[in-house]
Amino acid sequence: MNNLYFTNTLMIRQKPPELEEGCPNINFENDEAIKKIHRFCHEIYNIPVTWLVDYKSMLMYKDLFKEWAEKYGDEVGFIEWGIYTNAILPEYTKDLQPWVELAGIKRPDSYNYKDELTSHVGFFNMTDEDIDKAVKFITKSFKDTMGFPLKTFANAFIDNRSVGILKKYGIKNIWAHNWNYFQEGIDNKGCPPEPFFVSQTNHNTPSSDNNDPVAVHWGAASFLYSYQADKWCRMGASYCLNVMELTNHSYGMDQVDYHRKVIREYAENAKWNPIIHIPLQIETNWIDESQTEGKYVQWPTFNSGNIESYYTEIEECLKVGAKPITVNGLGDFMRENIEPNHKTIFFSEDLLPDLRHKGKDSPSGTFLIYKDLKHQYWFSKDNKFNFIKRYDYERSTPKEVPYVNEPDVILKEKSSVCPTGGIKIVNGDVFYELSDLTLSSKEDYKDYGLAFWEANIPDYVKDKDIETGGFIKDFTTVREKNTALIFGDLKKGENTGIFRSDKPKDFIKVIRREKVGKRFEIWIENTGSPTDLIHIEFHDMPNLILGGYWWNGKFNHTLYRFGWCDYHYESGFFRFKVVYPQSLKLDHGLNRFSLETH
Repeated sequence: MNNLYFTNTLMIRQKPPELEEGCPNINFENDEAIKKIHRFCHEIYNIPVTWLVDYKSMLMYKDLFKEWAEKYGDEVGFIEWGIYTNAILPEYTKDLQPWVELAGIKRPDSYNYKDELTSHVGFFNMTDEDIDKAVKFITKSFKDTMGFPLKTFANAFIDNRSVGILKKYGIKNIWAHNWNYFQEGIDNKGCPPEPFFVSQTNHNTPSSDNNDPVAVHWGAASFLYSYQADKWCRMGASYCLNVMELTNHSYGMDQVDYHRKVIREYAENAKWNPIIHIPLQIETNWIDESQTEGKYVQWPTFNSGNIESYYTEIEECLKVGAKPITVNGLGDFMRENIEPNHKTIFFSEDLLPDLRHKGKDSPSGTFLIYKDLKHQYWFSKDNKFNFIKRYDYERSTPKEVPYVNEPDVILKEKSSVCPTGGIKIVNGDVFYELSDLTLSSKEDYKDYGLAFWEANIPDYVKDKDIETGGFIKDFTTVREKNTALIFGDLKKGENTGIFRSDKPKDFIKVIRREKVGKRFEIWIENTGSPTDLIHIEFHDMPNLILGGYWWNGKFNHTLYRFGWCDYHYESGFFRFKVVYPQSLKLDHGLNRFSLETH
């Protein structure tokens, strides 16, 4: 696939064990892990690595990484979450981040982060002046040390001000966006699910300017499980592909091939998206297998599962046809080939239905994300057709991406009709229609969106062949998933949508209708590909006493089996309907609809 890529990103940070009390992996080293990744990625698979270094690691490994950048096409980026405070570890602080004082920044005595999940002051809590000093010093030091400019900056704690300053100093890519993985934990709520150009209005909204930095996600995940993180685990276990969570924090997700299934899901979504990116990442000290000393000596095999899972993720990406690329390579591809207003449509299925059984732990229906420049919609098949959340990018402020939850919209009140998509035959006229699309809204809704999960649009009916009207302003289809997404404005009260095409009449014809013994047969010829029939109607079939019916040799004892039937004995009015989610398969060639009569 020319639009399916994966990045292989290794984070290398120098932190003393005392800084993260209670985290065993902090005792591990970097050297053994770096050699291991070099052997696996460079010598065996010949794929590039993106190394994200902090200031001390940059100085330690500059010669090695410069060599690998030239020889293997590796990228070296810079990772810095923020500034460690004087209150955290006074005797180590300056040695840990010498660049802070070198950049002329006064190190803060304490931090002020809303969830207190970190020990440092992130960019979004720093002044514009200090962010500017930090980025200016880091980019200059990087170029002076490495001999080439810094293109990728990794920071999960940024804001709109940071984006503008990073761009000012030549940063092309910002690594560490994370969609909704951690709910309120890290501020990326509302950001698109795939790479996007970052707006300087709000760092979680897409920009219309492809000269703005590209936001790159830090880890692949099941979007369905991320959306349901309150039911799973907030800190990533069991739903993202961070290998430490897979092998240690969860209940053996690596043993049920969860990581492979997530990667295959990303690959499938590449069929209808302009770009799909599978982000793989790990910290080097999580895959170091050298013997540790001290109080964590009881973890001798702590990292063995991590490295095997990471190897497996890389290999699965290659198996599904994803192309290995550096983070900046991905950004360059975006800048050269992807329009800023591109749409992303991502389907996420329940990949592990057998792990859950009843009640709130029962398997979940399809989760769907739709994103364009103006909005991001969430749909869940469990919730039928309404969107369950919509982020409004046009109304974003520097501090917020506003959103609305499910609108108060239902199927037409006081009616038994059900919207159903498929082929309709009316007195010999053949067309496709999403029929009975009438919604009752409790109030006006601008930019309403619905997902029709069984659209049944024939493959020869292209989007340009579909006529729309009523409340419908726009739509998009994903034929591989038999889904249509419909957008429009609703008024309070009833709203009818028109969604139809006359193209099927070029392929489908009623060629015979006649009574034969105790049958009334309707023969339908289909010269196109198999499709779905939902409606047969004729006004000239009088004097029949109807029973069940046969469709291509399969018997149903009643005409109401999958929907409804109206018949007037004297006038001959006959209308037979199959309703969502059922349909009658209209095969290529001749199809026989046999009504039993008496």
